[in-house]
Amino acid sequence: VHAQSSASVEEEQLRKEQMQAYQAALNQLQPKLREVLVLCGLEGKSYSEVAALLGVPVGTIRSRLNTA
Repeated sequence: VHAQSSASVEEEQLRKEQMQAYQAALNQLQPKLREVLVLCGLEGKSYSEVAALLGVPVGTIRSRLNTA
């Protein structure tokens, strides 16, 4: 049982470190790039949904994702 909880603690620590690294990487992006990455990548919205939300063409969404 102790090994199980130790593994769980290690997994939680690894997950926490990964989230911190991901957040640090996102913070380095320009806001326009970050918002598209979050909306498409994390929230799972389609390119057309994001384009409508932001009031820009779908091609702009693709470009921003490519740049990010």
